[in-house]
Amino acid sequence: MYLVATAISGVGLTGSTLPSVIAAAVVAAVLLPLHSRVRRAVDLFVYGKRADPVRAVADLGAAVASGEGELLSAVVREVAATFRAEGARIRVGAGEVVASTGDMDATAALAVDLSIGGAVIGRLELLAPARGGSYSRADTAMLEAMAGTVALGVRAAGLADELEGQRDAVVEASAVARDRVRRDLHDGLGPSLTGLRLGLQALVDAHATGDDERAVAITAVLRDESERAVAEVRRVIDDLRPADLDEGDLASALRRRFSQTHGAAPVTVDAGELPSLPPRVEDGIFRVVAEAVANAHKHAGAGAVLVEIGQADGAVTARVSDDGSGMPAGPAAGVGLASMRARADELGGALDIRSSAAGTVITLTLPHPVDAGLPGAKR
Repeated sequence: MYLVATAISGVGLTGSTLPSVIAAAVVAAVLLPLHSRVRRAVDLFVYGKRADPVRAVADLGAAVASGEGELLSAVVREVAATFRAEGARIRVGAGEVVASTGDMDATAALAVDLSIGGAVIGRLELLAPARGGSYSRADTAMLEAMAGTVALGVRAAGLADELEGQRDAVVEASAVARDRVRRDLHDGLGPSLTGLRLGLQALVDAHATGDDERAVAITAVLRDESERAVAEVRRVIDDLRPADLDEGDLASALRRRFSQTHGAAPVTVDAGELPSLPPRVEDGIFRVVAEAVANAHKHAGAGAVLVEIGQADGAVTARVSDDGSGMPAGPAAGVGLASMRARADELGGALDIRSSAAGTVITLTLPHPVDAGLPGAKR
């Protein structure tokens, strides 16, 4: 239509068809590209980046991918600039604003949900256009198209915060454990070893002077002191995370531990599928099972020991059964049983002990750590 109109105008003016058509073609070839450039410039000036949706989404993706500075602040600035809005903000959870630009108290003029995997994790809100007016359906559609990229940015920022928090928790826990071990060694084991050194020197002096009676007395004191030192070392070690758990999951850690019981009754570990357990829960199960197996070896005269670990009815269970002579009736529970009960109580669980002449069965039952909110459970 442009060419025809130009040709007709040229014929009317010059009375010659061919030269006018050629002139019109030249005009079209020269002016149309200029017209396109001017139109894009005007659209960008009037509508901002939303005049070119592909460019707008690409710039937003670049802002998320760059990760420079505060990620979500860069995202809301990019969204506000795209729509020429007075501001933008991102809300998560119960409405908490995690990033914003513009007036925090202003009412949102346009908003869309932010979703990841079908779950709504937040909301992206736009304030009114900076030059007045309102947003069109095309603006709404474009904001919805950008919401997926913004949601990924929100999720990435959340994961970064969680990772930072876990890193800080690990560093703090390591510092606390290191300080505790240093204090225990200094206040408990240190004096014991010093006493042993002085006692040995006194024993050498007594032997040199031929004072056998004094040497015997010093030997008895050294024996008692060495037993206290061994008990102190065991206490310090018991408060640390078992090294076997650092090399694999709970089942493999137990198999590795019991594979080293040379000369004792063989131990079979039967482990079913387990949920993800917090380290504190794994530690508790490992120690209770290890203590129960040790009791079967030392006191029950067992020929075989079976360890079963699994989950059922929302609970995690660890069962140790042996074919030994059972537990004697009447005497109060020893240190080992008291320790197992204390660990079960600490984790919000229960310890059940059934013993007869046919053997002993010790069962530790813990509610699912995620559902029951056990100490140290992940949420």
